[in-house]
Amino acid sequence: MRKMKKILAWLTVLTVNVSMMPMPTVAAAAATATDASTASNEETTTSDATKEATQAQEVAKKAVEKASKTATTTAAKKTTKETKKATSTKKSQSDQSLENTIEEGIFTDRDQTKIDVSNYDASKSEVKSATKEVLKDNNASKLVNVIYDTNAEGKVETLNVETDPTYATAMNEIDEINEKSARKATDEELQDAYSAYGALQNYYESKQEYFGIAAPYFSSKDSEGPIRALLSVADIEFDDIGTITDGSSKDNSVKTVTGLIQGYYYALTEMTDEAGTYTQSHEKGSMYDTYGKKLLEVRDQALEVVKGKTTTAEKLLALNDWLGNYANFDMGYINNQMKEDLGKEDLQALSTLADDSQGSKDDQEAAAAAMKKLIAGVIRSSAFGVLVDRKSVCLSYTAAYNYLVQCAFPEIYKENGEWKKKDDINGTWEVKKDSEGNVEKVDGKTQYQLTADSKTPTYMVDYVRIQWDSKVKMYGEKQDFNNPHYFSAVKVDGKWYYVDSCYNDIYVECLQRNRVETDGNLPHSYFLISDTSLRKQFDGNYQYIDTLYKDDSTDKTYEDSWVSKAKGPVYNDGTYYYYVKNTSTYSTSGSSVNYQEGNDQLVRRKMSDGLLSGEDEILVDYKTGEGLIKEGKDLITEGYKEDTDVNDKKYPGLTHSAALYNNALYLNLSNKIYKYDLSDNSVTLVKEYNEVSAKQDESKTDFPGMSFTITTNDDKDKVHTVYNHPIAGLAIKDDGKMYVAIATNFTDCAKYKYEETNYNSEYMDYTFNGQHYQRGGNNDNQEFMWSANFTEALDMSHVAGTEHTYEKVEVAPTCTEDGYTEERCTTCGEIKADSKKATDAKATGHHYIKAHEFYYTPKDDSKDYSETNRNEGDFYLCTDCLDAQSSLPDGETAEHAYGNATATWNDDNTEAEVTVSCTECEGKELDALLDDQNKDTQELTKTAETTDIKVEKPEGFDCEKGGEVTYVATATIDGKEYKASKKVTVEAGKHTYGEPTFKWSDDNKTCKATFKCTVCGTEHTEDCTVTSKIVAATCTTKGSTTYTATVSMNGKDYTDTKETDVVDPLGHKYGEPTFKWSDDHKTCTATFTCENDNSHVETVDCTITPETTKAVTCEEDGEIVYTASCEFGGKTYTNPETYKEVVKSSGHQYKDPVYTWSTDDEGNKVCVAAFTCSICGKTENVPGTVKAETTKEVTCTEDGSIKYTATISFNDQTYTTSKIETVQKTGHKYDDNGVCTVCGHKKPVITLKAKKAVYTGKAISIDEPTITEGEVVNLNYSYYSDKDCKNEISEPVDPGVYYVTVTADAGSDNAGVTSNTVTLTIAPQATKVTSVANATSNVTVSWNKVSKASGYYVYRSTDGKKFTKIATVKSASTVKYNDKKATKNGQKYVYKVVTYYNGNQTVSSAYSAAKTGYRLSTMKVSSLTNKKGKKAYIKWTKNSKSTGYQIKYVTGKSKAKTVKASSKAKTKTISKLKKGKTYKVRIRSYKKVSNVTYYSAWSKQKSVKIKK
Repeated sequence: MRKMKKILAWLTVLTVNVSMMPMPTVAAAAATATDASTASNEETTTSDATKEATQAQEVAKKAVEKASKTATTTAAKKTTKETKKATSTKKSQSDQSLENTIEEGIFTDRDQTKIDVSNYDASKSEVKSATKEVLKDNNASKLVNVIYDTNAEGKVETLNVETDPTYATAMNEIDEINEKSARKATDEELQDAYSAYGALQNYYESKQEYFGIAAPYFSSKDSEGPIRALLSVADIEFDDIGTITDGSSKDNSVKTVTGLIQGYYYALTEMTDEAGTYTQSHEKGSMYDTYGKKLLEVRDQALEVVKGKTTTAEKLLALNDWLGNYANFDMGYINNQMKEDLGKEDLQALSTLADDSQGSKDDQEAAAAAMKKLIAGVIRSSAFGVLVDRKSVCLSYTAAYNYLVQCAFPEIYKENGEWKKKDDINGTWEVKKDSEGNVEKVDGKTQYQLTADSKTPTYMVDYVRIQWDSKVKMYGEKQDFNNPHYFSAVKVDGKWYYVDSCYNDIYVECLQRNRVETDGNLPHSYFLISDTSLRKQFDGNYQYIDTLYKDDSTDKTYEDSWVSKAKGPVYNDGTYYYYVKNTSTYSTSGSSVNYQEGNDQLVRRKMSDGLLSGEDEILVDYKTGEGLIKEGKDLITEGYKEDTDVNDKKYPGLTHSAALYNNALYLNLSNKIYKYDLSDNSVTLVKEYNEVSAKQDESKTDFPGMSFTITTNDDKDKVHTVYNHPIAGLAIKDDGKMYVAIATNFTDCAKYKYEETNYNSEYMDYTFNGQHYQRGGNNDNQEFMWSANFTEALDMSHVAGTEHTYEKVEVAPTCTEDGYTEERCTTCGEIKADSKKATDAKATGHHYIKAHEFYYTPKDDSKDYSETNRNEGDFYLCTDCLDAQSSLPDGETAEHAYGNATATWNDDNTEAEVTVSCTECEGKELDALLDDQNKDTQELTKTAETTDIKVEKPEGFDCEKGGEVTYVATATIDGKEYKASKKVTVEAGKHTYGEPTFKWSDDNKTCKATFKCTVCGTEHTEDCTVTSKIVAATCTTKGSTTYTATVSMNGKDYTDTKETDVVDPLGHKYGEPTFKWSDDHKTCTATFTCENDNSHVETVDCTITPETTKAVTCEEDGEIVYTASCEFGGKTYTNPETYKEVVKSSGHQYKDPVYTWSTDDEGNKVCVAAFTCSICGKTENVPGTVKAETTKEVTCTEDGSIKYTATISFNDQTYTTSKIETVQKTGHKYDDNGVCTVCGHKKPVITLKAKKAVYTGKAISIDEPTITEGEVVNLNYSYYSDKDCKNEISEPVDPGVYYVTVTADAGSDNAGVTSNTVTLTIAPQATKVTSVANATSNVTVSWNKVSKASGYYVYRSTDGKKFTKIATVKSASTVKYNDKKATKNGQKYVYKVVTYYNGNQTVSSAYSAAKTGYRLSTMKVSSLTNKKGKKAYIKWTKNSKSTGYQIKYVTGKSKAKTVKASSKAKTKTISKLKKGKTYKVRIRSYKKVSNVTYYSAWSKQKSVKIKK
């Protein structure tokens, strides 16, 4: 398994912060991002990069030169200053002393915000003048505000000092550094450091056009001080700052940091000061021209995207997407382990900038080299990285986004075209003090708060930092990831949200990690997300989130907006937004994942609807083809099917993008680009990628995945070629180019040498919202990390134009598609409409092989990720189209198609080694063919040796004449013959002889060699030279006589040997060994010598066997006898000489004593020390002398204590131990008036109030008591079911009457004080009367069933005022009552119901709401007859109390119908009935009162058959 660089552990969930901007501000940011797409399309060319490096080098040199030149001047000024002090008049001495006092008060004693100058008797103008001079000398005029307190005579007594919080934090950090330094800085060196930082902050805050306004995260809170930020660029931990110098007299940590500060000042001024620091004016190509000027140009370019946007959220979205489209993440810098960062040596070198001496030439060169790194760090760690170099990491993304947001909202950050002051926008901050006037500090750091007269903060963008603390899996191994990551906080309509412009851009690269950053792949997962959701999502993976907005960022409105479904950048034409919408849904429940895959859709929506309202208008649904689309539906659906069914299962990290250009949307599906014409809603094919070659930019090998650009297929510099790979994404940027990324599986794991296969699209293994989810088996896809894209940039003015030059292109068939030709533009590849023509080349079919691979998941739960402990598996791979299956598809075979035979020949061409390879797989760059870890289980090549050589000669060939012949080798491999040939030119008159045939004489003294020409067959015989050698037999080797025949032909020697008179080896003959003990008798050897040959000696180690013949004790010596023996030649040998060892007695080894305390019969404390021998366990109990000492007197409310100390003497040593016993407090002894007779304490009164509540199904507690006359704590509530308070229960749940008291528990002076006893009454829930209805002869009342009821009381009234209980229903399940006395026709009856419960006491609920009904007697149908015309005639007896009548009739299973009749009617004719049908009829009366209708019960049914 490949070992990864440790720096890769930053990948997570998640991300990395390389370095942060060393300034407390908006432009403060971290590292950079690759250009908008590919090397061939970078705006910064190689020559530009060289120019920038040269500029940086020049600035570095000039900075050191300036520092060196000014060193003498600085030293001279200091000397002059000291001279002035010594030679000035008395008055000037006084003035100087005043300045010193003011300087010391402002800077050295800055925690004390008041400076006493009353002793100087100085006027306000004198003090102001001195203060002004001090602040000017220390570059603090704009950072320190002073208010003067004068006395009645106008003399200044005190100065009130307000220091800028950021500046104060920096000075505090410098002081901390000094404390950690090996050599402490002088007061003057400290003041130089303060002054250097003051100059840096002043300059920074004066250049708001380049840096914006300092954000509250840095300027208003002490979480990340400015000096810490500076040091982070050098990768120096603040706590380790004291280690950067050696403590020599030459330098110290403060001087080094001063040099770093000055280096930053030089770098920033050179980049942003138009006048220039080292030159009178900037010429074209200077650092200012490259960075400062360029920054403003890019800013203006970015701000174009917010024009026409009406809401804050829309502007924030536009900037987020613009930044993602514009810049790339600088993974190369990360992958290179940040080698360009400043190191300790560089920091030491920078101290030259702060040194009074000029330093040696070597010092200056070292400082210049460090300065160059520093300038690179400033660029990389600020908005310059993203906006100018177009490459950076998270903090730079955040800095750039925050800077653009400030620029995009001048109504907030500017006034009359000028930038507001930091305090005006962020509020005014001051040192926070406690009630006694002391400066508050947390962890040693000064705290700040808004001043009383501060303006209300109006800023809308800030920083947030998350400190990761997670485990990240890298090729199977879990590594710690504890880096910081930065993102933005933004305010929209008064609410705070988070925007992570970095993660939104690099989601596929840093969170999914399965593909490099891809243009067009820009999800909006972290756009306007709440702090609440972010914490839930990252739960368990971070240490802290440093933010000012935890409690303010809770709104989740935008998380469900349409933006969250946008898969790529959102484009607009001023009227509509356009984007590809992902309709999939995702939810989790416990450890299960519910993923519902939806269709991708190309949609638009009105910009006037904003981000939270309106509806999507579907241009085309990729799966169904539905939408506004008129033509080309099949193109979309077929391409989408190819992606979902095929490509998504082969290639990770694909996305469907859409980009707007000239009223048309360009979108990718499979390996094609389509154009959706918005003018007529038609779709046409623009370009198809078949054979795609790429070359590699060698300057980007720090992160090779971003180094491949598309080139021509005949380019000699191409490194890879792929066929019919899908498009990973596309985007059209504001440079007018379409950036296209062709997906490949060349990965980091494979070092980008070959493509990985067998992608498991079902695999998932991650932790989200604190829950771990896993599915998809053991194939974990880790080998697909950072899959590369082949990229190109197409000029859209040409693509969308009409000036195309076409040529005919032939496209080879694939596994499933026939070949064809079509005409394509020679410049951009655009396909000419209707030019596609089929060829005779048919689809080739798949070519599967069986492959095997190891996964990066262990077989068990251990952390052993070695290959022997990794899961593994077989799969079947088509090496043409990369289709991978777990089992071989039906009808397919898995084998190589061998051919292309080649041969390796011996010198005389009489033997050959024939090699065949798979004609389908040869030359393909795939893991199954090239990676030993995922090796193809079948041989890609096979070989066989052969002597079956034939020579093919032209007719009439003769060696004497010479000429060309062909050797043909035939070999059989796996039962099949393969032939490989070789052409040879024969020199005229020269035979080609092979190996000769040797023929020996009978006595082996002579030999002849016969050579045969392999071309013409001519034979030639030569006599050989014969030599002999006799070798005698030894113990281990045989004896023999060997004859050797030697002959030469055509300059080559040939030999043959013959062995005779062979004698077997004699064998060894070993006798008894010689034993030898080592000097310490711990080892012994046995040496055996062969009697046949005394040079054959074998020495073996013996086994030493100890035997204790006498055990050692603490009081007597012991004895051990050692015997040596060995095994040799299958026999055991024992050394007769043994070794006896005496083991000395060590005496008792007593452990520390164990003390036992007790009390004797007289009440005295006794302590016994038990000393136990650690060897034999013998114990000696030794009593000690005990003394008692009262350490605390006991009182009513506080325990007392007595300390007992025991002294024990044993074995000439003295041991002491002590024990403190608590004497329980006595408690108050109250008299009848409640006053303690001991201490006078007054007994508190605890008063409870009775409470009534309604049953809820949960425990109900009594309300808190009131306390008078003192304080009590730890109240203990007691609940009882009986009035005598004997049966204590837990907090009651069921209805009933309960009794409650409360007692002050231990922990207060008033422990044991008890309250009064009160009742807690829990009533059952009230019910609801649901109906009052007429029954046949009376009225029926119904109500809802109530939980925890024993029964119900029913109450009745005839006027709704006075109610009488008429029934007790004793079953909780009975919810109806027939009121048999409610019979009076026309009478009003009103009912209420009360719930009761039989608990420890019977309790009742409140009355239900009243329900009214009117008694109406049941009607009777007098007669029902059939009348002519299919009618029914009904007759009844009139009810004088009714308002009218309702008649219902029905036949068979049809729906019943009703008709009404007035109160005066006694009959009714029903028409339109069906002849031959029988109808059932019934009637009821009704009474209408106040718009409420009351019905009687239905009469009995009567039937009538319609005959006429």
